[in-house]
Amino acid sequence: MRILSLIIPAFLLTVFASAQPGSDQQHLRYKEIKSGLIVFYADNPASYPAQLKIEFPVLKNMTPSRQDYSFTVVPAGASNMEVLRLTAQKGKMSQFRERHIFLPGDPSLKPDTKHAYVFPFKHGLKSRIGQGYYGDFSHKNLKALDFEMPIGTEICAARGGIVTDVETRYDKGGTSRDFLNKGNHIVIYHNDGTFARYGHLKKNGALVKPGQKVTAGQVIGLSGNTGYSSGPHLHFEVGAPVKGKAPQTIATKFRGPNGNTIAPTTGQTVYARHPGKPPVDTRKATATSGKGKSAKVVPGKMVIQEIKEDSGSRLIALNGMKTETFVEVRLKLKNATSEKGNPIMFSLKPGNRTEVTFIKPKNLTKPWGFSYSYQVTVKGN
Repeated sequence: MRILSLIIPAFLLTVFASAQPGSDQQHLRYKEIKSGLIVFYADNPASYPAQLKIEFPVLKNMTPSRQDYSFTVVPAGASNMEVLRLTAQKGKMSQFRERHIFLPGDPSLKPDTKHAYVFPFKHGLKSRIGQGYYGDFSHKNLKALDFEMPIGTEICAARGGIVTDVETRYDKGGTSRDFLNKGNHIVIYHNDGTFARYGHLKKNGALVKPGQKVTAGQVIGLSGNTGYSSGPHLHFEVGAPVKGKAPQTIATKFRGPNGNTIAPTTGQTVYARHPGKPPVDTRKATATSGKGKSAKVVPGKMVIQEIKEDSGSRLIALNGMKTETFVEVRLKLKNATSEKGNPIMFSLKPGNRTEVTFIKPKNLTKPWGFSYSYQVTVKGN
């Protein structure tokens, strides 16, 4: 006599950087086709492939139809796909318990490491990298970038692909751990198997829907400050599928203002040049994080102007004189840090402008401020 005993399956969940695309879209089920034969079927209605990882903590007197059953790639749009059969041994008591997990992507696809992404904001604008790869605040284990910008800034797809996941219900943010996994986001799948995540969007700030195709440079949403965040910005990361694991973030390169390729780092100011658009004049680019005030050259004078931003203040030097100048800037800081130290010395040619430094608070919970003075020397005197 043969007895088949079925034990209710256990299910596992995973996350990809706090947002696994479509984690509830894939399904695995089994059916007893005939006495002693169990067949497992997978469904994947999502617009991207998924990796099925299946284990049997209990497998007694049953034979799998293939030895490499642990991992199976389920293509996008798959329905009723047979992934495994279990055949009970005759005359013995048979038993199994399974647990499984669906992970986004196909690990056999290799990321295109030479692809140049466009910066995820409108052509001709600039933004500062507030936190780069492995940043101390929230990127300790991530190759991710934070672009400083005020709430409501239009964000653009850094690469063409298919929208796989959208979250827009949250309306608050902060540095409490209570805000972890409570940020709005958009996830886009690329043709090399990678996923890009755009995080901290404002409530109802997504302008695209799951399944929608987008092109590089297309406006997809509005930036915000939701979830685990110290201030308004856009979080951007790209993840590549890994066998048996959630996607791991990878390094990305971007199109520079003149068509060059760059790898941005913390504190760097970057300029968006979109496909088919002309080179960007970095001297005239408008900051996404500006408050509507732009620095202007004053004829006959060497001046320094302050541009207030959400996360601090930026000092800009503008030389309206007809000769090259040497400038020394001294700062008095209260609960604040200067990105380029103190004092700061530089030279500036006629008609040119340059960023002097970016000043931000050390402790956001306490008052902060600064003052500055500068001395100008005309070269050749």
